[in-house]
Amino acid sequence: MEDYKIENFKRENSKIDFPLHVRVNGIELRSLQDKIFELFYRVFGVRLPESMDRFQLIEEEGCKIRADSPNFNLTSVFEYFNLNPAGEIYVNWYRFDKIDRFKLKDLCEYFSYIWYPGSDDIELFCEDISWMLSISHDGYISLKFSQVGLVSPAPLNSRTD
Repeated sequence: MEDYKIENFKRENSKIDFPLHVRVNGIELRSLQDKIFELFYRVFGVRLPESMDRFQLIEEEGCKIRADSPNFNLTSVFEYFNLNPAGEIYVNWYRFDKIDRFKLKDLCEYFSYIWYPGSDDIELFCEDISWMLSISHDGYISLKFSQVGLVSPAPLNSRTD
């Protein structure tokens, strides 16, 4: 995550610290990449990170909730997709080479300081990679896949917003 987001948070919230987050790197990053890349190749036939354009087309289900709406609540997105995340959530910032880990509570509470409309295309996923959400720079939210969807993967779909 970019440092300017932390600086913006500090300017607006001088009495509290920015939520603890960890930049995933080294062996942990490589392990996550291996799992994600293998999953997308096995299930969807997409080689990552080379085929990020095809990755963008993968969508199990779109969401009526938009991340750029004034009263956005990330918890409502998890409820919409019947996801029950716990503990920590990973945020992919680019081609799965920049990944941060947040406590679920902090990610939900401070999401507006973490994701910026107009500039950020991110994916959220849990440690066991049993689901993945995508939130685009324009606020569109989709479920890339869930454990249920992996049993019978959805075809590559184009976004219809």
